[in-house]
Amino acid sequence: MAGTIDNTRNFERSLLARAIDEQIRHTPDDTFTRTLLGGTTDAPQLAKTLGAHTVTLAKSMRFGVLRLSVGDVIMAEGKALRVVACMMSDFTCCVLVSVYDFLRQSGAGMLWKHINTNACFTLESGEFVVPSYWAVQSDGLLLTLLDE
Repeated sequence: MAGTIDNTRNFERSLLARAIDEQIRHTPDDTFTRTLLGGTTDAPQLAKTLGAHTVTLAKSMRFGVLRLSVGDVIMAEGKALRVVACMMSDFTCCVLVSVYDFLRQSGAGMLWKHINTNACFTLESGEFVVPSYWAVQSDGLLLTLLDE
């Protein structure tokens, strides 16, 4: 079959399209869902505070191919955000987070200092990064490493 191909540009495009189509057909249906996982708790007082109709909390959630759980770290808007709770607010995926300010570079990592602020971060914005490694050090500073 390869001997009869005289236009490799179309062949490569066709082969790549077939490979992508095959991969999508074999991807489980729930791979791209956005849902809370495990036990959930309704939080009507938090809903009132946020101006939402409903708020449901959980310890973890699936947001597309990403799974977030309590204690995980995401980085957005120049801050490090440590997940306190996963939340569905009026069908919007959010996380309640503790906020950390950038302190300094430390080798290949970044150090962050907790600023005693909690916030609600909407994952739907898509403007966040998950560091490949994080740890809270004995001095309370958060260390993050990113793949570059």
